Amino acid sequence: DFLAKRPILSKPETTQVLCASASERFEEKDNPTAILLVEAVNTLEATRRYNGALAFFAAICTPTTPRAEAMRDHYARQTFGQLRLKRYMYRNLLTQNPELEQVLLDHEYKELASIDPPPPPPPPPKPTSLASRLFWWIGLPFCILAAVAFYSSSTRNFDNDSRNPTEQTN
Repeated sequence: DFLAKRPILSKPETTQVLCASASERFEEKDNPTAILLVEAVNTLEATRRYNGALAFFAAICTPTTPRAEAMRDHYARQTFGQLRLKRYMYRNLLTQNPELEQVLLDHEYKELASIDPPPPPPPPPKPTSLASRLFWWIGLPFCILAAVAFYSSSTRNFDNDSRNPTEQTN
């Protein structure tokens, strides 16, 4: 309910500000402010990924499935916050190198594999049917030729009818 009443906490800009502050204090492991910032990023990122705060905390407080237990374990280890901080710290490199972004995504999928199965592979391209291929290779050119022939015959008849009427009587 707290996050629902304060939607600004769910916005990406909020986690960016927190990540900026946390990255400045990243080396200070015993600093209470650094610990608090990482906890805040972890909480906001976990609730963003999993249907909001109410659904997330209901799942991890009384885990009834292996997935909920894994979510609680990842939350306790601050995995969500660490992944978000990595993405923030490498943001400049990610925009310059799409391959690095794929490496980071693969790392996130590997880290969260017990919670989220990897995305399914893209479906193979649909084979086109013989009828479709025949239409595009034979039917369409035939229709175009027929339209051109019809147009040329109609303009020829129009040219014959548009002659001077006095010429036609002679």
